[in-house]
Amino acid sequence: MAMRVELTGHQVEISPGLRNLVDRKLTKVTRVLNDAGMSVAVVVKKERVRNVVELTVHARGERFLHAVGKADTWQTAMT
Repeated sequence: MAMRVELTGHQVEISPGLRNLVDRKLTKVTRVLNDAGMSVAVVVKKERVRNVVELTVHARGERFLHAVGKADTWQTAMT
């Protein structure tokens, strides 16, 4: 069962490259959670000088994992 991914951009256009980066990084999360992961919501936004990625994973048993990454590049923020 594949996780459902919702990708939202605030003040950012979701380019195919950014979507590919998010999908590539989420494969690691999917592998760790096995079948426990049900859905993930990713919000990418641009602050003054930083890129921000907020990730919320909904896992079985009504468990939620939330992470925020801030960095100069999307690659580093997503890591």
